[in-house]
Amino acid sequence: MFDRTNVRKGTEMETLTVNGTYAAEYDVEENRKRQQAFSRHNSQSRVKLNQRGKFVVWSLVVAVVATMAFIFIPQATAQSEVVETVSYTVQPNDTLWDYASRITPAGADVYDTIAQIKRINHLDSDQLTAGQTLLVPEA
Repeated sequence: MFDRTNVRKGTEMETLTVNGTYAAEYDVEENRKRQQAFSRHNSQSRVKLNQRGKFVVWSLVVAVVATMAFIFIPQATAQSEVVETVSYTVQPNDTLWDYASRITPAGADVYDTIAQIKRINHLDSDQLTAGQTLLVPEA
């Protein structure tokens, strides 16, 4: 509840009472000025971007989105050529090197054939197990 009283020099003062107890007394006009200054300050503190600023902000947004896309979207590992494959069952004492050297064309690198076999079969190591079935390039 507010009680309006006129105080000396004609200043309008308000006395704030809470549950009938004196809480504060303040100058009404001074309070209005503070509120207007505060609202004017808040409305002027907004950032307004010119055309170059908008371009920079949008460029940053595009860069962040592109970076996130490269990070989170798995890259497809497409082969440049289609490789015909056949199924091969690993025999006892077979090694990847032995088998790759048998099917590698003359003049080609055995390491390339091993890498191709590992890639086709999603192998992490060169270890083979007897009875294991592999897809291998057709010789």
